[in-house]
Amino acid sequence: MPETLYRLNQKKPHLLTLIIMSSFASMGAVIFMPALSKISDYFHITTNHSQLIITLFLVGYALGQLFYGPLANRLGRKRAFYVGIAIATLGSIVSILAEPLNSFPLLIFGRLLEALGSSAGLVISYAMINDYYYPTEARRVISFMTLAFAIMPGIATFVGSLLITYFSWLSCFYFMLFYGLTLIIPVCFL
Repeated sequence: MPETLYRLNQKKPHLLTLIIMSSFASMGAVIFMPALSKISDYFHITTNHSQLIITLFLVGYALGQLFYGPLANRLGRKRAFYVGIAIATLGSIVSILAEPLNSFPLLIFGRLLEALGSSAGLVISYAMINDYYYPTEARRVISFMTLAFAIMPGIATFVGSLLITYFSWLSCFYFMLFYGLTLIIPVCFL
């Protein structure tokens, strides 16, 4: 049995920070779903075409997870997550620019970038748990993260519906831009 609960003699990562990091992509995947009909109306496309936004986000999310593990091992956990935030921020900006440029392909590309960037959160938070905690404590932390991962889509749908009701479909992408940039603050304290 280890002498301490933790593998590293460093400051323990805060559970809320790990939850927010791991929920980054699930928030991005779901927040705009209430806006799909408004997006299809705006771009004069069918609802089936507007669902490409979801499909390509999931593809980018899956692909992004392949790269962040090796990147986090090479650059360190925080730097790799900063790379993810930068890519997700670029994706949010590209998605926002799709509206004034009236370009649905640009929106799809922006969503793909958002997914590639936001997938860093899940990979790196689990890597940090593996780095820091012994298995017994790691299971407890992962159970909280799994619960948050299950609840986040409901919260994201609720937030997305409020944004669309009081603002426009574009406000969901502004929210994701804000969410990604705000993540820098707790990650700095890791």
